Amino acid sequence: MPKYAPLTVDALNERIAQLQARVVRMQARDKYVDEIKAWMRERDLDPQDLLWLYRQMKPKVADAPVKSRKALHPEVRRIRTNGAAAAVRGDPKFQAALRKARTDLDLSFKAAGAKWGVSDASLRAWEVGRYIPTEDLRKKVLKAAGLPMHLGAEATAKAHPPGGAGHD
Repeated sequence: MPKYAPLTVDALNERIAQLQARVVRMQARDKYVDEIKAWMRERDLDPQDLLWLYRQMKPKVADAPVKSRKALHPEVRRIRTNGAAAAVRGDPKFQAALRKARTDLDLSFKAAGAKWGVSDASLRAWEVGRYIPTEDLRKKVLKAAGLPMHLGAEATAKAHPPGGAGHD
């Protein structure tokens, strides 16, 4: 039994065309290499000199990033919501403290949510600033995580005022 399927005339013609194209590319590359060698001979250069020239043309990378006095982008944190950029909501200190408490305990969103009595989706949304928790959920999570109770209070009061007028 043959190892490969029998070749057809069309398959052979296609393979010949591929090889011919490869030969043309190799000839073009050889021509280009010959031009470089001629250029190097005219200038009495060796391959080390060519390498030095190449290294001189590479852009230099700074040791440390440069902090611009006039930033290109405003200092507004953005998140993706349904594919569109949206401004981050809530208190950044609350979000950072929540993330730090979760990561210090080495908990996933799911594990932290189960431990603190909220869903992992809500916890993730609060950490990135997509949503702001209601007052009772904010207090519940802060107490369970052992964080100061004042974190996020202002943002929650603004997003969820007494009487239920705001929703965020």
